[in-house]
Order: sequence, then C-alpha cells, then structure tokens
Amino acid sequence: MLSQTFEQVGFEEIASHRFSYDLHFRDMDQACKAAFLGGAVALASQKFDQDTRKKANMKYLQSIKQYRNGKVTKCPESL
Repeated sequence: MLSQTFEQVGFEEIASHRFSYDLHFRDMDQACKAAFLGGAVALASQKFDQDTRKKANMKYLQSIKQYRNGKVTKCPESL
C-alpha cells in the first residue's frame, strides 16, 4: 500500500482516502477507448492485432453490459 511506502521512507501523519466515482460513457466506442487506450491495459492492448482487439472489445462490452441504461453506460470506477 502506498501509505506504507511513505511511512518506510520517513513520512509522518500520512492520510489515505478512497472515493468512488461512476464513469459515464456516451457510447460503446467511448467505453472501449477509455479501457484500452487510457486504462490499465493500454500498453498491452497496443500490441493486439485487429482480430484480438475486436475480441477484447466484445468481451469488455459484454462485461459492462449490465451498467448500460439506454444510450448511456455508467460503470463503477473499479471496472
């Protein structure tokens, strides 16, 4: 945990706060771009060939389908 690292190097009075935030996507293309171009897997996804990218997008969209409400997708940030 980050606070432990700060403690180990001599920082004192360390405070850690978590917050929740919903991510809003206007369409499925925006959701995929957020996940694969700017998310945690961005570096790895740059190496995907076209077929792998298409499959990964489809699986990701299936995993967030439950958060879709009409045209808008509202996902918890942990996704």
